[in-house]
Amino acid sequence: MRWLVLFFLSPFLSFGFNLTGTAEWAINQKVVLEQYQEYFLYTSKKIDEQIIDANGKFDFQIPTEEIFKYRIIIGDKVGELYLEPTAEYNITIRPYNGPVAPILSKEKIVGLEIEKDGALSINNKIEEYNLQFDQFIQTNAAAIVQKRANSIIQTFKEKLNEKLISEPSPFVVNYVKYSMAQLEMTTNYSRQEMMDEYIKGAPVLFYNPQYATFFNNMFTEFIRFFAANEISTQLNKSVNFFQSVDSLKNVFETNIYFRQLNDQQKELLIINELYFQKDNNRFKKQSINRMLDDMAEDTKFEDHKLLLTEMLKKFEMLNPNTLAPNFYFTDFEGNKKSLADLKGKYVYLDFWASWCRPCIEEMQVMNDLYPKYKDQIEFLSISIDERASRAQRFYKKNNYPWIFGHVEVNDVKDLYDVRIIPIYYLIDPEGFLVKSPAARPTGEIERVFYNIKKNALQQNTKDLPSWKIKPGKK
Repeated sequence: MRWLVLFFLSPFLSFGFNLTGTAEWAINQKVVLEQYQEYFLYTSKKIDEQIIDANGKFDFQIPTEEIFKYRIIIGDKVGELYLEPTAEYNITIRPYNGPVAPILSKEKIVGLEIEKDGALSINNKIEEYNLQFDQFIQTNAAAIVQKRANSIIQTFKEKLNEKLISEPSPFVVNYVKYSMAQLEMTTNYSRQEMMDEYIKGAPVLFYNPQYATFFNNMFTEFIRFFAANEISTQLNKSVNFFQSVDSLKNVFETNIYFRQLNDQQKELLIINELYFQKDNNRFKKQSINRMLDDMAEDTKFEDHKLLLTEMLKKFEMLNPNTLAPNFYFTDFEGNKKSLADLKGKYVYLDFWASWCRPCIEEMQVMNDLYPKYKDQIEFLSISIDERASRAQRFYKKNNYPWIFGHVEVNDVKDLYDVRIIPIYYLIDPEGFLVKSPAARPTGEIERVFYNIKKNALQQNTKDLPSWKIKPGKK
């Protein structure tokens, strides 16, 4: 359940906001302030960072003219809140009191106590409405699942609308409105009625998270409307053959709902649909990439350009034949190293944790592979344990001969999209990804290793005089 306590004090700032914080449990640690850039992919960017002083204090002064959602990050601990322009905030970051058992999670959510000057903070209002939605869903879960909650959802909606009449913040009004829209989508809703109430004639609220979520859900798998053979063939040609956004748009124009959208909504739908079809074997990935790139060049909407830029970054991330993201780690001898230090040999990169049984079972097979291929391939096992000491104890007990290291979960989660473990990558001597992800040791990776070794031996002997080449090395 969400954790916010709010108080009020002090006059408004003239420009931007001032954020003063306390985290007594994190003295001398780095605190990072990130801002969500958009809510369709939920990408964020770093705005500032500081070292928390000896009193556990930090202070950010940020110019802004809009309401944005921000992340306050200390190690793998994260607190989130909305910050308004011309406001002064004083926050206290509580220690993490979550699960004791280690979990594969990029971050651990911490509670915030927020003091804000002037009028009621939108954090308080949004938290209040979120709690009402949570309670309603919990109380009526059975009816919602069975899609017989239409009438009770309408009654709930009417009560919320009455309350919103006196709400002065358009951001909060739209946050609640599109939260309600998502709840209505759990019923046997009329798509046309949803279009009439929430989409037609409405602006694109690019920086409202609930609008973005609703828009994505409303048009998820939009191509399912084009199942007819003739139209489906046109759709495939638009992407795979013509690689043309205009051609694709002409296909979409045959749909009654698409025709009701304004120009920005149409373009946003096309952007999202192209991006989320990138792993659909029906379409060529390089064709989608080119079309998104063309849209980034041609769009007249700056918000769309931002979204397309982020999509193109993610599109290329971890693709074979792209550079493997570099990262720093501390090996179990205490040395600071980086992935780039291992260039010159293939690298079999393994992300694991001491509490992960499949990881440990795979290492037993890695131990058999290592002596056979160590001359051509560097084995690198990176622990994502919350505490390096846990992984080090495992390492000392088993005494495996390849490189072991530890890195913060935040880093590997971002760089290598570590969602499950174990996960493996194979990187060539120049630092480019060969297999992304790669097969497990118990899978078919040894066949790849064998070919690497075979090619290396052939390369080493091809320039030698024939009388120096040992039998079996030709």
